Amino acid sequence: DPFSGRSLRSSVDSHNLGINACHFSSITRQDLVIWPSGEKSIADSFLFATGGNDNLVKVWNVSHVRGEATLTLKFDLEKHSSPVYCVAFSPDGLYLASGSGDKTIIVWKLENGEAAQTMMKHTRYVSACAFSPDGSILATGSNDRNLILWKLGVAADESAATAA
Repeated sequence: DPFSGRSLRSSVDSHNLGINACHFSSITRQDLVIWPSGEKSIADSFLFATGGNDNLVKVWNVSHVRGEATLTLKFDLEKHSSPVYCVAFSPDGLYLASGSGDKTIIVWKLENGEAAQTMMKHTRYVSACAFSPDGSILATGSNDRNLILWKLGVAADESAATAA
């Protein structure tokens, strides 16, 4: 049964004040694992992101092999000034978007953990974000009751189309 609910891994105190959002990257890579016995296995590895009440976005590397999982912190992304309510990976796995109570959306480069773009147009906290299947558009939703479609790769003030 694929939905048995068996816990693979638990990470205590992942965020100081609680977790609001999480998302897996759809990009999987395979890594060679050499066990203490010398036996070799192939592990599926992928990125996982969390957003918390501590204003942080955390990016984790998850490796899964033989029914066990490991969770290793890759980045602490610090630029939001309020809790992070949503996170989403781009389809190509190169970027991560985060939305916050500070009314901003940040698109992060996952190669180095730097902010690629910060967008501000919402008037209340940003609670939802999602990339289009081709990764060229980012949709965000807010408690201001607006949905904004952002064209990525252009200046933030030129990229927004709002639907109320």
